[in-house]
Amino acid sequence: MFLIGLSNFLPTTTAINIEDLKPGMILAEKIKSDDRIISSTTGGITADEIELINKLYAENKLKSNLIRIQQTLPFAPFLFLGVLLTYLCQGDLVVFLKILFKS
Repeated sequence: MFLIGLSNFLPTTTAINIEDLKPGMILAEKIKSDDRIISSTTGGITADEIELINKLYAENKLKSNLIRIQQTLPFAPFLFLGVLLTYLCQGDLVVFLKILFKS
């Protein structure tokens, strides 16, 4: 729950120039062309999809040269923080806080 609440305060998307798109980036919006919808999967966009986006922009089928992408958070620092807190609290953090505020 804490991380879900924290996501309201962290910027989760950013606008970048279409020319700066790289394979693996995760789109924050869907792009509709005549016969195809480009939306990102967990693996991100492919080089072919980047070419299609550039083609759509060159044909003036996109409103802007900016596109919104998802910002990802690295997993390892949060895992390390959890291990460190568990070690410092000598067990469960909730039990530690209950003991701390009870006395």
